[in-house]
Amino acid sequence: DGTLKTTIEQHRRLVSQAQGVWEASMDQGDSNQGKYQTAYNASLKTLMALEDEQKVRLKESRDFVKREEAEESMRQLMGEVLAVLDKLGLDCAEKCNPDNPAMAIKALEYWVRSARNILSKDETQKDA
Repeated sequence: DGTLKTTIEQHRRLVSQAQGVWEASMDQGDSNQGKYQTAYNASLKTLMALEDEQKVRLKESRDFVKREEAEESMRQLMGEVLAVLDKLGLDCAEKCNPDNPAMAIKALEYWVRSARNILSKDETQKDA
């Protein structure tokens, strides 16, 4: 969320300033350096809490799908694609070669087998 992002950016600058004041007080032997260190530590702790909140919000804003559900969906989709491919010869043969649909069926079935082999090899290589 933009407001939280802006707040974090502003707080980073404040932490940097608090650190600078604390370090300068140590270099100068200032008697208030303990107060400055406490202020720096508190501002740093607040910054870390804000950054943690930002991470939580980013994580919650995403929709996650379980791996098993995604795999099952992909298997189902691939099954549907293969079913359409298997019907290709019968569905298209007559339009491909009206004079000899049987020849077209053989050519289309050969193409389907080749496509299945390509898909099968790609899947095997991904698992390896």
